[in-house]
Amino acid sequence: MIKPQKQTVYLVGIKGAGMAGLAQILKARGFRVSGSDTPEKFFTDAILKQAGIKYFENFSLKNLPKKISWAVASSAYLGRNINNPEINELRKRKIPILPYARAVGKIFNQSPARKNFLFFSPSRIPAQKGAKINQGFGQITFVAIILHCHITLALA
Repeated sequence: MIKPQKQTVYLVGIKGAGMAGLAQILKARGFRVSGSDTPEKFFTDAILKQAGIKYFENFSLKNLPKKISWAVASSAYLGRNINNPEINELRKRKIPILPYARAVGKIFNQSPARKNFLFFSPSRIPAQKGAKINQGFGQITFVAIILHCHITLALA
């Protein structure tokens, strides 16, 4: 269970669309959030500034807070051939680093709103993964595809 009380979360690649959204959710839930990304301008720069989320436009050891509870990294910075000084330092300090997708899953699975989601768990897929099906055109087709995948994977 991820609890926000006095937890500091650092996001490597914070200006990506998904990461910026995650930063806002974490801040709204009471976490202290900061992060870093490239100096390139993104549409999320204004969103992060408006939300009051501090971020750095480079990757440097100076950016990292002294106390970090856990970190989230864009998959772009987690590859074996990627030499990111912040990721290297987080690993050296043994700070847990969650890939973006895993962090979203943890937040999603702890959300009270998850009761409105469809859950499926074939034998080879870990339990408690969810998918939301919005109202609109094509949801019956989408459910049919999901059920087909569920049955196929369960029998594989």
